[in-house]
Amino acid sequence: MLRLLRRSVGTLHRRLVYERRIAALAELLSQFVAPGLVLDVGSGDGTLAQQVMNLRPGTSWIGLEIGLRPSVAIPTVLYQGMTIPFADDAFQTVVCVDVLHHSTSREGLLAECIRVAKEVVVVKDHLRSRPFDNALLRVLDWGGNMPHGVPLPYQYFSLASWEAALSKVGAEETHRQLSVPGMYPGLLQKLIGERIQFLSVLSIR
Repeated sequence: MLRLLRRSVGTLHRRLVYERRIAALAELLSQFVAPGLVLDVGSGDGTLAQQVMNLRPGTSWIGLEIGLRPSVAIPTVLYQGMTIPFADDAFQTVVCVDVLHHSTSREGLLAECIRVAKEVVVVKDHLRSRPFDNALLRVLDWGGNMPHGVPLPYQYFSLASWEAALSKVGAEETHRQLSVPGMYPGLLQKLIGERIQFLSVLSIR
């Protein structure tokens, strides 16, 4: 029964959300990644990385995941979810899309992303700022991740907790925006494409 539920939710999510979301995220991320080697933390099946590579020539990507998908579009390394198994400054850019809220140590994982980045860390994650945001995010999180067995601790940032995390790890934020343009059609973009999404660019130099 659980397997059937996962398959049904996964199929529905892919048809209604996934492809448009990936295209919007790829367009946004392509503006910020530096030329060279890029690490995609929580890379999934690598589709997002592949699309950014198409938009941003001069980048090559390695994925990092706690569990390998049956098929992946980029070389992907397994890890235990916390310590990134690469040397300091190993990548020009580290990308971390909708991953930190799945971690039981958000600041620790963010610090690891900064450690292995030479130039830029790009974080896209969820934000709760209104009373009903937490419930909405839980529904979206479950629909997008339950089919893949991704842990769901529902640890969403507020603006205050995000700024506290940046201060704790000593990160310099050079860009922040509270939307991902084009992620959802029409009114849905206003409801769930803005305010509960944020993108942050951290400069390492």
